[in-house]
Amino acid sequence: MSANIRPSGVFNTTYAQDMLLDRTWSNRLSAWGFVAVLLILPMLSSDGLLGLTIIPSLWISVIAKIAIFAIAVQGLNIIMGYTGQISLGHAAFMAVGAYTAAILVRELGFTFWTAP
Repeated sequence: MSANIRPSGVFNTTYAQDMLLDRTWSNRLSAWGFVAVLLILPMLSSDGLLGLTIIPSLWISVIAKIAIFAIAVQGLNIIMGYTGQISLGHAAFMAVGAYTAAILVRELGFTFWTAP
């Protein structure tokens, strides 16, 4: 994260440099590693695919909510931070997606992995 903060007077000279989200390989590797950990964590609960009880099932829902909000915040960061556009649709799209996933899981018997 500190690689994105540069000293005063150091500027981007091309559009490609200006649009980079991850400026170094360590930033890119840590971001993808975090995503991989978030995807593996639900499998380590008693309800997961592996059947291990390393993480309690209660924490899995908390971790899933954190991941969902992190995705929404990154979307807002790209839209409002890099382009300067104001977007009111993010909350509506998240609400429609959450409602659809809840209906699919509760009423139609889909699993967590197959619901959108």
